[in-house]
Amino acid sequence: MTPADPERIRQDGRLIGQTLFRLTLPQRTRRAIVLAAVALLWLYACSRILAFGATVRYDALATLGQQPVEFLARINPYLWWAVVLVFSLIVFFAARGWLQASLRRGRDAAVPARALGELAPALSPDVIEVVRWIWRDRLEPLTLGDLQAVHREVRSGRVAKMYLARDQEAALARPAAAPRAPAPSPDSRHAEPHLGRLDDD
Repeated sequence: MTPADPERIRQDGRLIGQTLFRLTLPQRTRRAIVLAAVALLWLYACSRILAFGATVRYDALATLGQQPVEFLARINPYLWWAVVLVFSLIVFFAARGWLQASLRRGRDAAVPARALGELAPALSPDVIEVVRWIWRDRLEPLTLGDLQAVHREVRSGRVAKMYLARDQEAALARPAAAPRAPAPSPDSRHAEPHLGRLDDD
């Protein structure tokens, strides 16, 4: 058995990609807006922290001596850059955690039945088999994560692999050939009858 026309498989992959793009566009737009807002707030907060740090004076610590005051004044910019670094790490990990949670929610979202109904008739039977292979638990709805997995598998040659697996299964199902009789060993061969010379009476 041979898979369907490779061009048809590539076309099906493009159709699935277009469907995914359309279904995930609202989520991706919302993520981009949130991350852009976080970035702007981060820049504003960092600038305010540095501006505040530039106004800090340590004259109130003059009772400790002139040398500590001069030392603190000298390292003051670095202290506030360290504050900015810590603040940036907090914002980064918080934003990354939110993004990962949003991506998980997006993958777990069910594919609308209407979108699947529009997509399925345009796909070849081979690609439909890939969809069924990915969507193993039919008691749960097909998710966007499942459709993304179908897209990856179709593009990585899953159809050809499924045909190869069928050919291998058919090869195993063929009846075994009858065993050949073993060739006789040299020791088991019968010796030729030998007639000795008869003595004269």
